[in-house]
Amino acid sequence: MTQNSLIETLQHTVDAENMLHFCCSHIASLINNGRVRKEFSSFSSDAKENKDFLIEKLKNFGIKDSLPLDKCRFCEVKAESFSLLGAINLSLEVINAQIKLYKDLVKSADNKDDRGKFKVILERKNGQRAFLVNEKRFCSKPGDKLSFMDSYCIPEIVSQLWKQ
Repeated sequence: MTQNSLIETLQHTVDAENMLHFCCSHIASLINNGRVRKEFSSFSSDAKENKDFLIEKLKNFGIKDSLPLDKCRFCEVKAESFSLLGAINLSLEVINAQIKLYKDLVKSADNKDDRGKFKVILERKNGQRAFLVNEKRFCSKPGDKLSFMDSYCIPEIVSQLWKQ
């Protein structure tokens, strides 16, 4: 991977972490189930830490003005209308995108310490994904149809993570 493509991957990953941070924080404030609310709050905190770490990595490449894009600004769906299943689906989509990005970062990291940190983050992302997959089974019933949020927001907004 060239330095430019590594920087681009880091920037996409910062965007994904920023999206997960704000989205999960807001969703956590809407969830009544204490255990699930705590997990979404934890996802948000981890995403903020990861975003800050990635911004520091970008600074090492001389990128000083790296501001994460607000991907959610494209979304017209009011967050208050999210169902728990919709929130889980959205989080799964973002985390799946992040897993792909972190795998790329693990492969391309020259620094052993960075590669180790990316692997640790990747393991946490896989754990978060497993939690959400498990919760999704509890929330959905056979024959459930996609909500407006699932059919509009997820494909349209999360796909912006790969747009260049």
